[in-house]
Amino acid sequence: MPRQGSTNGPGWMEVSSMLGAIDQLHGATTWIDMSHAGSSLDTSLRVVVVSVLPVYSGPARVRRVVSALIWPNVDSAELVSAIYKLLFEHDYRISKEVYRQERLDLA
Repeated sequence: MPRQGSTNGPGWMEVSSMLGAIDQLHGATTWIDMSHAGSSLDTSLRVVVVSVLPVYSGPARVRRVVSALIWPNVDSAELVSAIYKLLFEHDYRISKEVYRQERLDLA
């Protein structure tokens, strides 16, 4: 992992920890893909987070959840911050797409 100076934001160790946490919490296999965002965007990167989760009922054996962003962007000055933020959004996306959402009747 690249060596970086002290910052107030997340670093690559936090990104690594978050990847592991998503895998452990959801029983998933998660990875990050980065590629050039296209010829019209010069130095921009497309960052994609993919999680593959086992499905225990129905015909499908696995479910894939994908989140993506283009960096640089207005939300994150540093690439590592953008990836860390994307991982939090990805975890939320998993909870919305994979798990059945039901209203609790507390009365």
